[in-house]
Amino acid sequence: QKPLTCFGRIQEAEEIRTSHKDGNGGPWAGFKIKGFDEAACNDTECLPYINDARTRYLIDCDNIGIRFGEEGESSGDYLPSIGLKDGKYRISCKPAQCTMSIYELQAMLFLHMLNPGKDEGPAPVEKIIIDKVEAYRELFSDIRDGRLTPKGQDDTSLNEALIANYGLTSPDYLKK
Repeated sequence: QKPLTCFGRIQEAEEIRTSHKDGNGGPWAGFKIKGFDEAACNDTECLPYINDARTRYLIDCDNIGIRFGEEGESSGDYLPSIGLKDGKYRISCKPAQCTMSIYELQAMLFLHMLNPGKDEGPAPVEKIIIDKVEAYRELFSDIRDGRLTPKGQDDTSLNEALIANYGLTSPDYLKK
């Protein structure tokens, strides 16, 4: 049995999971959510079902995948979908946009508790993560397109360029 993996806010995924337990509506319409006490059916006539397991973070190599809602993407669009293709059920999910180390999670949660932000817009902690991801995307895109070439620059001039153009300081990026 494959896990249903998604990379959004854990509380939103849990709310969607619990509100559609009967298999009506939601991203998994038509699939029954069975408790662990219900016996698994191993014959070919049995329709696929979803185990009733609380939503939780999936940790891979001490990292947690994160996905932000993009422009026009509503809450829950990042949830995995189950579709029938060539007679087999396939699970598809939008990929994570970045990963965060589990060692940074406690500090981020503490910062979020100190300043959860307003009701509208992303919380300050989410904004920090989104800003860093966008800065790295711009940096890698500039390197790919040849607009930034570290070759021939010393550490000081490279640091100045990274701070001025991308807002990244030396602790933000990996060292050799």
